Amino acid sequence: MQRDGRPGTDRNAGDFWLTVPQAVYLEATRDIETAVKLTQNDPKVLVVDVMLRLSRVSIPDDEHVGRREAKEAVLRALNSKRGRYGAALRKLHGKLIAGLVVKGRRGPGLPLELIDPAEFTGLELSGVNAGSRTTGEVVWYDLQISAQAQVESLARETQFEPWEGTGDQLAKLLEWAPTTCAGDLDKLPSRDELLRLHRKRFGSRRGISQPIMREVRQQLASERSTQGGLPTHRR
Repeated sequence: MQRDGRPGTDRNAGDFWLTVPQAVYLEATRDIETAVKLTQNDPKVLVVDVMLRLSRVSIPDDEHVGRREAKEAVLRALNSKRGRYGAALRKLHGKLIAGLVVKGRRGPGLPLELIDPAEFTGLELSGVNAGSRTTGEVVWYDLQISAQAQVESLARETQFEPWEGTGDQLAKLLEWAPTTCAGDLDKLPSRDELLRLHRKRFGSRRGISQPIMREVRQQLASERSTQGGLPTHRR
């Protein structure tokens, strides 16, 4: 994953950029927290890592099944054209055709450029690159997909409400949290319940997890401490 503003990224909007395997994982799981942590120096290792996470690999333990049959069963489960990885990859490809923001390099080491969505009608995603459907030759290297655009797309699909992903998240959560208890901070939900309610309404959002919800409760508790209100130890 790359953060906007580093070499090779667009400086026009604060955004995170995902490699194809990361975007596939996000598409399949809607788990942005894990997706951004999936990094490997070797793109092939990253692809296998994501495939393993998404595939339900069942190794036959029947004594009548030989090693060759067991190996073939595992390879079928890990085939990138099958299972959850393949389904999510095809869905991601469709979104790129529909206009999901993506960049790539015309050659190894060249600057990243925004790619015209129309190009993807004749391309296939392979590893971290996109190649010609007819020749298999790599056309765009090192694809980088807008995490914000993909998360917003997933939110629309699941009918999550929009949540601004930039700026001071703590300040926004401090405004949102009291709405879960009609402003009565003595009835503020626990840290885990706040996180559950937020994800149910807005989906999984990067940076919004148990630690920040703990901070939300602590700060709101301090507002009530002089009145003997919200207990700070509640989890």
